[in-house]
Amino acid sequence: MVNPQKGELQVKLGKELLKARLTIDALIRIENANGSSVVQTAQKLSEGKATITEIVNVIQPALKGAGNNYDPKDVSKMVW
Repeated sequence: MVNPQKGELQVKLGKELLKARLTIDALIRIENANGSSVVQTAQKLSEGKATITEIVNVIQPALKGAGNNYDPKDVSKMVW
């Protein structure tokens, strides 16, 4: 069960419903992995211009922020 008061949200990847949370650590990891600010990354996502790698670079830290322990390869398979 997600808690919106804590900034948690539910993500559906394939058949799995997972909890995600964008912590400060997750935001830093996203910026470092994508080489751009989270605002620029969000803009690319909303415009449909993000690569699969960039999408995985957003989802994996968000899942980790909610206590899930998936490595990027696992997330890539779920996104695919």
